[in-house]
Order: sequence, then C-alpha cells, then structure tokens
Amino acid sequence: MPDRALLPCRHRGPRQAGGVFGCGSPRLIGLKLVTHEHCSECGLRDHALEPNEPEPARHLWPCAHLGDDLPQAPGRRRCSHPRHRETDWAACQECPDYLFPRFTSFLPQTTVRRLIALGPQRDQPDGWWRLDNVQRGYRELARRFARRKHPYPGRFAGRGIVLAGGGAYFACAYVTIRVLRHVGCRLPIELWHLEGEMNATRQAIVEPYGVVCRNADALVATHPFRFLDGHWWKGWQLKPYAIAHSAFEEVLYLDADCYPVRDPEFLFSWKGYRRHGAIFWPDLPASAFLFGPGARQVFGVAVPGPPLESGQMLIDKRRSWPQLQSTLWYNSHADYVYRHLWGDKDTFALGWALHGRKYAMLHDQAGWEGHTILQRDADGQVLFLHRCRDKFRFKQETFSSNLQHASENIYHPKLALEDFCFEALAELRIELGAR
Repeated sequence: MPDRALLPCRHRGPRQAGGVFGCGSPRLIGLKLVTHEHCSECGLRDHALEPNEPEPARHLWPCAHLGDDLPQAPGRRRCSHPRHRETDWAACQECPDYLFPRFTSFLPQTTVRRLIALGPQRDQPDGWWRLDNVQRGYRELARRFARRKHPYPGRFAGRGIVLAGGGAYFACAYVTIRVLRHVGCRLPIELWHLEGEMNATRQAIVEPYGVVCRNADALVATHPFRFLDGHWWKGWQLKPYAIAHSAFEEVLYLDADCYPVRDPEFLFSWKGYRRHGAIFWPDLPASAFLFGPGARQVFGVAVPGPPLESGQMLIDKRRSWPQLQSTLWYNSHADYVYRHLWGDKDTFALGWALHGRKYAMLHDQAGWEGHTILQRDADGQVLFLHRCRDKFRFKQETFSSNLQHASENIYHPKLALEDFCFEALAELRIELGAR
C-alpha cells in the first residue's frame, strides 16, 4: 500500500515552501497550512461533502497554545491564550486564534513572534533555527525586550560569591568552597542547584563554610524563567539566573570546577571593574569559531572583542541590571540561542552589546595547562584555575558540557593548590561515607 502521506487530496494546494502546502478544506481553520505528516494523520483527507452536512472546524494538529491536561477537570487542558486559560477539544475547533505550531520559511513575522513568545519550541522541523524569518523574529523580540524599562529591584545587598553546582558537580563545588576559605576569602557563598541535586546531607557538609544552598526550581514560581526541564542545557541556563537572583548586589560568579589560587576579593577594587561594573575573561584561542561572524550576524549585535569564558565573572547588578536582564532573555530562549552559541558564555556579551554598554576584560585570550583553563589578573598572574576537562569527582561521571580527559582525576604538579584540592576531595569522600 502506498504511503498515505503521498496520496492525493483534493484540498491540498500547491507546495508553498519547505514541504508545507496550503489546504482548502473547510474543516481546517487557522492558517490552513499542512505537511505530508498532517495529511497522513487526517481522517478527513479528500472528504466528500454530503447534502446539508454540517461543517465543524477541525485542527489537524494541536494548537501551539495548547498545554497539559487539567487533572481536576477530565477532558480539559491548559491554554496559553490570553483570553482563556483552559479549553477542551470542542472549543479548540471553534477558536479563530488557532496557532499553527510549526515554523515555516513563509510564516509572517507577527506569527513567528507569537510562536517564539510561546516557547520553548516543540515538534519543529529539523533546522528551524536556521530559517531567515525565525532569526529575524528573535532579533526583533530581543530588541523589543531591551527597549523596555528594567528598573533595579533594590532587594540585593553586599558582595558575595555565587557557585552553580549540585548533582554530579557537587564534588567540584565542595573543593572550590574549601579552596576559597583556604586562600583567606571570607565572602559569603551561595551554592545554586536544581531540584533533586542537593539533599540534607550535602547541605550540612557545606554549611560550616558559610554556604547557603539555593534551589532554582523552587524560586521559579516567584521569579519566572523558561528553564528547559529534562535537558542538560538547563545547567547552563542556571548560571545567569543564579547571578540575577542571588542575595548579593555585587557577585563574583564561579563555575563549580573553577577556583582561585589566592583571595579574589581584590577584584572588587580593580579600576576596570569600578569603571564598567563588570569583568569578563576571554576563552581559549581555539574557541573563536564558537562566536564567529556567522553567529554575530544571526543575533544582529555588534560585539567587540573575543569570545567570553564564563567560568568566572564579576558583576555589579545595580550598574548592570538591564544588561543582565537581556542576558537572561537570551538564556530563557536557549532552545534557539544555544544552537548558535556554545551555551551561556557569549550571551553575556550579547546582553551588554544590546544595550551599548562596555565591560572590562582581562587579556585577549586564556591560557591552558593539561586539562585546565588558566585565567589571569591585571598583572598577568594566574588567578583562576578552571578545571573543565578534569572535574573533581569520585567515579566516572558523565558531564554533557565537555568530555573528561580520563575516567578519574589526574594529579597535575604544575597547578597551584593541587595537593590541597586532592586532600579536600578525599575528606569529602570520608565525610559522605560517615554520614
């Protein structure tokens, strides 16, 4: 039997673009766009009309507004439409605001922007993020968001360190916390994590070092954000979210696997930070292609300087609040943005450039030693060790962001504090076993 998707239908019109056809069926409402997949699932394909037959409207695919089932109301579902927050199948068939859920190359910009606003995207054709009208839609929405007023909320105070690291990253975070206290840093620390990544035992282990644990998922209800639940990209999204919603006004952010070789508090007094309100560090020279001319063209923002490496950042939220909000916007659309960038790191450059603001940057490129990125201070001395390719761990963990050089940690005699770090890891193993 031939593929039903290839069988003719009197209502299917000529191809418009990208495998999408117009449909003349009176039972299809909305944009009247179909694909072969639609046609193969259509119980009304090539339907003949009987005399006096009523013509109820019919959607071939669920509307993009349609949400999850309502457990307390069988047969009804959530709906993101601004005029009705829940619906049922019968109401959907009569709704004039049905939104075709798939990006195509000829959708008008108003429809593209409506779909983007409903994200994260679902059931999209492969390569949807490359469509010119989709890219234009994201550029326009980013500019519109930047033009809004973003008043500083004023609920933050003081200086502190923010770490992102629960779950498989807890061992890294513990070593970094121990190093911070070992080198004399007395700043308060917040350890941010996702739901299920920290239990009472782990929290009790870090609390004596002046660490407060913050669950980002528990905060979303009061500080909404589009996390990509079920996707490992969510860990990258966590970083700007943690910076923005930490209790501190001035934040030194560190990845769980990034630690200083001496007390970094002096950075808050560095003249570049005092002038611009933010310090970022560069990535390795080999990463230049990750934010090259093609990606800059996609986002339509002139970003000066080399790609960023976001394992460590210093941000004054009072002076950088609008830029930080735009950075959050880019990360909230990670299902699109991360297909053009390597995670969150260059979204900070985009956020600052979108507002025409400059940031301080130390040096033009990072250094490398074995498995670790070396970041330097203004005098050229190594200040941070970002152990990205040999994260501290107890077993052969899988880290989706990058591969590890070996199945277990490798002692590197050229790195500062190496003995202390391995001793801290051994202490954590004993501590977890004892508890």
